[in-house]
Amino acid sequence: MTTPIKILSEDIGSIYHCATSMNHLETYTMAKPTNVEGSRELLKLATYKRLKVINYLSTLGVFSSWGGDALASWKKRARSTTKSI
Repeated sequence: MTTPIKILSEDIGSIYHCATSMNHLETYTMAKPTNVEGSRELLKLATYKRLKVINYLSTLGVFSSWGGDALASWKKRARSTTKSI
């Protein structure tokens, strides 16, 4: 039987993970199904059949007090680690 997971596993090369539960009033028990188990399922997908890259987007990085400095720092780091062909 072909499932959506099997189809996706063969067709995708990367996963963008930008979902989480950010309710600071939640207990760990309340947040675990979404945050922990959801991440576990993404790891299963990322390792099923062939490896896939996981790109994790953090709200801390997006909405932090660093503002534009964080983006400039990231660009500088990206330039210094990219090799010319």
